[in-house]
Amino acid sequence: MQLKHDDNNLYLCHNGSLVRTHVLSKKRFNYQREDMREIVESDLYHDRDDEIIDAFVDKNMQQFDELG
Repeated sequence: MQLKHDDNNLYLCHNGSLVRTHVLSKKRFNYQREDMREIVESDLYHDRDDEIIDAFVDKNMQQFDELG
């Protein structure tokens, strides 16, 4: 993985291909919802249905926003 940045964005690249872009901010946590959902779905809640996974992700994203 290679990390690149400019004044507003962080770029994550693998073998020269852009994998993900994150907007730089003052927030402590900078997760994108789809990334968190993929992580939760593949491990922690792999046997749960979509509604339960989405509720868990939404709750955690809200808590991250409240932390700043």
